[in-house]
Amino acid sequence: MSNLENIIEDIINQNGCELYDTELVSENNQIYFRVFITHKDGVTLDMCHKISKILAPILDVEEPTSSKYIFEVSSPGIDRKLIKHKHFVKSINDRIKFKVNGNKIKGILVSVTKSGMGVSVDGNLIDYNFVDVTDIRTYFDW
Repeated sequence: MSNLENIIEDIINQNGCELYDTELVSENNQIYFRVFITHKDGVTLDMCHKISKILAPILDVEEPTSSKYIFEVSSPGIDRKLIKHKHFVKSINDRIKFKVNGNKIKGILVSVTKSGMGVSVDGNLIDYNFVDVTDIRTYFDW
């Protein structure tokens, strides 16, 4: 974890939330630096606004990139990406979707290890290695 990410995480924790992830992406000829936060009772717009106001001056000094960027603070959403080990651990028993060799699969995350995950697919427990899967996300059935 970078020094900037440690600073961001400390500030988020001091404000009663948890750092989910950060991302620096280019979309529509713009660069975005996004900070995703979580809270046990859900993330509110006020939480995002408060943390954004605290972090903005810090990012003027500890810039995430040398390019001009747009800064955003938000929730990771219902269909959040699962990237870090802690994301998987907190998502056990949640619905997930992912791809294996281009095939889309949906199931319930049952277990996670350092190298893979156990997923209940149509009632069958199947083990998948992380090296074989892509685009792992939680999802909500409407």
